[in-house]
Amino acid sequence: KMKDAVNEYTFLDNIVKVSTLGAEYNGSAEIEYSLFAKAFETSKYFFLFQTKNLVFIVDKSTIEGGTAEDIRNKLTAYVTNKYVICNY
Repeated sequence: KMKDAVNEYTFLDNIVKVSTLGAEYNGSAEIEYSLFAKAFETSKYFFLFQTKNLVFIVDKSTIEGGTAEDIRNKLTAYVTNKYVICNY
């Protein structure tokens, strides 16, 4: 149902806006950074876990209007000890 959906993320001061466009689903949500249970960062992606079964995947190569470091700084300020940088 969601396999062809495209997510767009807008990282603001204390929230991330998520817009989803797909053949069967269109919608948007605003999520406070403090609501992420954990976050993983690899060399290519950010994995933002709202719950253990709900994860948002952000491809670093698609970042516009900012940098991966900007996103990392916002997330680490809120997720703190549950932010993990993976070495791959």
